[in-house]
Amino acid sequence: MTRLIALAAKKEPKIICLAEHWLPGRRAELSDALPGVQKLAREFGIWIVAGADFTRREGRTFIESVVFDPAGDEVGRQLKTHLFGLEKKVAKPGSEFRIFDLGDGHRFGITICHDLVYPEVARMFALRGADLIFAPAMIGQDGIGPWHLYLQARSLENRIPIVSPNVLMPPRFRGGSRILTLTSKGPIVYTSFVARGGTSEGVFQAEIDLESAKTYRLARLRDRRPEIYSGLQGN
Repeated sequence: MTRLIALAAKKEPKIICLAEHWLPGRRAELSDALPGVQKLAREFGIWIVAGADFTRREGRTFIESVVFDPAGDEVGRQLKTHLFGLEKKVAKPGSEFRIFDLGDGHRFGITICHDLVYPEVARMFALRGADLIFAPAMIGQDGIGPWHLYLQARSLENRIPIVSPNVLMPPRFRGGSRILTLTSKGPIVYTSFVARGGTSEGVFQAEIDLESAKTYRLARLRDRRPEIYSGLQGN
């Protein structure tokens, strides 16, 4: 992680995001790695979304992402709200959606892996003013195809760019990270994979036009009719 962040920092990014469960070990503790991540954010003067992993406090276990600003200060945490598989037996889900302010007029939210399956999560961030979603993931090889479709769907339906790094732990987890942004041809808006991670360890980067995406997003959200969606409240 230290080596890859140092490598990424040479490209002078504004923000770096790690994958979900990037720490080795079945029940790794993210808190043990946070001082090192915090030091790197301060050293290179960059925002870091520290992926996501297990944390324990007050006798309970969660899966959460921690965000550091360029001064190395922790600015907040996002809990995973939809646990997957065996995670349900060891962790508790979160129920809040945090918006992080980059200080340049842009804001972002974080969906953690399985959260992306549920359209309400990404829509919540879009409605609350997020310009970008980071989606740290741990997707096995068999799930790569559906995962890429979820990324495209959430990006397109909310008109929001998504950055989704996937963990690399062969043979089951083989990367395939993606960065999605939006383009238009006349009135039609498309998603576009502007960066593609391969099946080997590395850094991938893209420059994202957040202002154009915001124009598309505001136009789409303006045409919503929430007064007729009350059925979504049902079980």
